Amino acid sequence: MKDKIFKYGIPLGLIISCIGFILLKTDLIDLKVYGPFYNIYQLTLFISVIFVFINSTFINQKFNQFLKIIGTTFFIILGLNLLKEFNVYEVKGIEIISSITIASLLVLYFFHFYRKPNRNTLDILKLGFVLFAVMGAFFKIFEITPENFKYFTGGLFWFSISGMILFNYSDRIKERISN
Repeated sequence: MKDKIFKYGIPLGLIISCIGFILLKTDLIDLKVYGPFYNIYQLTLFISVIFVFINSTFINQKFNQFLKIIGTTFFIILGLNLLKEFNVYEVKGIEIISSITIASLLVLYFFHFYRKPNRNTLDILKLGFVLFAVMGAFFKIFEITPENFKYFTGGLFWFSISGMILFNYSDRIKERISN
């Protein structure tokens, strides 16, 4: 069941979302009508993130380190927010802590990529996405994000997801064609 949701749901949701985005940008629909398209996009994005967590060799191999980094960051931000809530101390740069977390995940992913014996085009595409996502986080901190940067990063994300879907399900497709 989950394979069908990933295999058919993600591409279908992405196609519907792209149609809505194109209609919105060409002024054929207004923002009120775009709401369902946006909801479909958010659902597709959520399903895609679950797909990455289930099928990613990086997360499966480095899960403990991944959890330690995310957990440590969560507790640091929680502690800083509690200090701020009780008027003990206020930290202005919580975004910096989040960006440091993203950067440490990039370093972890880069070492995973470097040690990987078989690298293919999909691995390079995923590395590019992670690199541009980290750049986007730092651009956001310094408020110098180029206007269309989010579209480029989003495009890399969706190319990576599409590549993962094709990579994970191509053997099954070839199997069905040969039978």
